Amino acid sequence: MKFVPPIPTDEIKDGEVAVRNLYISIDATNRVWISGVRTYMPPINPGDIMKGLGVAEVIFSKNASLKPGDLVLGLTYWQKYSVLPGKTLTKLPAQDPHPENYVGVLGVSGLTAFFGFDKIGKLKAGEKVVVSAAAGAVG
Repeated sequence: MKFVPPIPTDEIKDGEVAVRNLYISIDATNRVWISGVRTYMPPINPGDIMKGLGVAEVIFSKNASLKPGDLVLGLTYWQKYSVLPGKTLTKLPAQDPHPENYVGVLGVSGLTAFFGFDKIGKLKAGEKVVVSAAAGAVG
């Protein structure tokens, strides 16, 4: 039996893909996006669908680089299915046993913590660090 996506495929433009979201990250930046302040991306207004870093499976493609079954990472919407420009997505390794890590430890919060330690903290041998979950997802 062939899977029929819940999105009319004739509405998908060249270069776009339809995806089924598997994992969606909830990050501190989501609060900033709904504050009405324009930052590195436009604000999300009442009635708009929230965005977030997500891991998704391609279910239909009009993008030569992505095919159904591929796992991708990118800015997606907080809903079960999304139609996205394929050029905004990163194809993930096919055999990765833990794709959820891309929205966890390898996601926005994990990378923020890593670069905070590596580029800003510049820790040296013998120094001590306290990491607190009470400080939020980044710690």
